[in-house]
Amino acid sequence: MEPSLARHQAVLLLVFLSYFQGADSGAVQLDSSNIDGILENNDFVFINFYADWCRFSNMLAPIWDEGADKIAKELAGKKVVMGRVDCDKETSLGSRFHITKY
Repeated sequence: MEPSLARHQAVLLLVFLSYFQGADSGAVQLDSSNIDGILENNDFVFINFYADWCRFSNMLAPIWDEGADKIAKELAGKKVVMGRVDCDKETSLGSRFHITKY
């Protein structure tokens, strides 16, 4: 297979998978309006601070969401949440938690 064709197919597959990912699956999207409530009402909160432009953030995203789905299934009814914060959109949260790298 020609390299450029393989690259185009891979990109299309990623777009397809990201478009059709379940809306209520994966990590909880945290922002300034909900983070305090999530932190107060749960025993454990794991947060991925990410940036869409960051290669490493993009590599972690599907793994993080898969982990969140497994935790939600295995620990249903427990006060455990896996969340994510878009540091480009939520700059105040990045500053609040001293996030400087993604």
